[in-house]
Amino acid sequence: SVRASEGEFRFRSESPPCCARSARTMAPFLATGLWDPTLLFMGSCLFSPLVLVGDAGTQSLSFRALSELPVAAAGFFADWAWLVFLAYLLVAHLLVRRGAPSSTLCPPSHRTSQERRTLGWYLWNGAICHLMMDGLAGGGWALPLMIQNYEQVDRRFRQTSQPGERASAMLLMNIELVGHSSLCLMAYVGTALRRPWRHEVQILTLSLQLMGTIMFVVPEFMTECLNLAPQGVATCAPVPTLYNLVYFWFGTCISFIWFVIPLRMLWGSICESVALKSGKDLKQ
Repeated sequence: SVRASEGEFRFRSESPPCCARSARTMAPFLATGLWDPTLLFMGSCLFSPLVLVGDAGTQSLSFRALSELPVAAAGFFADWAWLVFLAYLLVAHLLVRRGAPSSTLCPPSHRTSQERRTLGWYLWNGAICHLMMDGLAGGGWALPLMIQNYEQVDRRFRQTSQPGERASAMLLMNIELVGHSSLCLMAYVGTALRRPWRHEVQILTLSLQLMGTIMFVVPEFMTECLNLAPQGVATCAPVPTLYNLVYFWFGTCISFIWFVIPLRMLWGSICESVALKSGKDLKQ
């Protein structure tokens, strides 16, 4: 009956994903593990400016001297952006902790691997990619070493770039800083608590990630990649030197991850939402 279907949907969408033996006091700080693939990948990208030093003029890449590393690290970790990063994680923790009954919070090990990867995608994209890297560094607000990396990858991040192109890039970065990071936080909380509205937020978040990638990257491939490394050279397939491998083949082409994964997750969210609303078993 319709009433039975509605009851089944309400039960499934609001039921906790964890066993009842996990008490609030034993809950982990975050609902995703430290070995989460998104965390490992985004974390390595975030710390890369401590190790790699590029020069757009000579198109050369070198490793930072060990004698320079302590000073570079001190300046890097003394940046106020880390306070924002920690505050973001704290808010994520508190929203999940306070939003669930004491008997429903559980460690990552009690979740399926797909749930952990999904939670990791939203949390670490929000905290590292959209907030720290694209938002604060790409937007020119903080993390000077990371800003230098962005300037190596794309000429639109340079103060000397064409005003219209720079304005478009800064607009997208600030949308990520405010909009994408907030939506990722909402998607993380909704997914961790299995709220009935989680699919709608997931679909909105993933759609914006997908469109952001298209709007930022595709125009460059339509105009011979003049703003991308090696900057000013009309080619979208530069010679694979060490500099180009890092700042074009990795630094630019890695953006397509935010095309493939959001598209796949978007399809999964739509299918799961339809299945729950129609009262179907997700295992069918």
